[in-house]
Amino acid sequence: MWRAFTEYGNNRWIDFIDKLLESYNTSVHSSTKFPPNNVTPANEAIVRANLYPKTVDQRSKTKFKVGDLVRISRKDNVFRKGYAMGWTFETFTVAKVKETRPTTYGLKSFDNEPVSARP
Repeated sequence: MWRAFTEYGNNRWIDFIDKLLESYNTSVHSSTKFPPNNVTPANEAIVRANLYPKTVDQRSKTKFKVGDLVRISRKDNVFRKGYAMGWTFETFTVAKVKETRPTTYGLKSFDNEPVSARP
């Protein structure tokens, strides 16, 4: 659009909006690999696969393994002292590695009881 403003020497967009829309709707878009005019319910699955590719092979390596001992970071409040410890005193065991983005872990306490998420 700014190129057209420069080409025509004014900012009157109403004069060339039809040409601009035609150009936009007939050009191939990098995300969908289709021009918007050619996207139909028949090729919807292909367009969706182009927009949201499966990322199974791009999983990041996990930091902890099942059985590792970890600590949980404490929930900070506004008036927490900077010299105070930012982690719990208690250690927990990684019970499950959940394949989410980002990677999350299921923890259990020393008594083998599952640890629930913080509120």
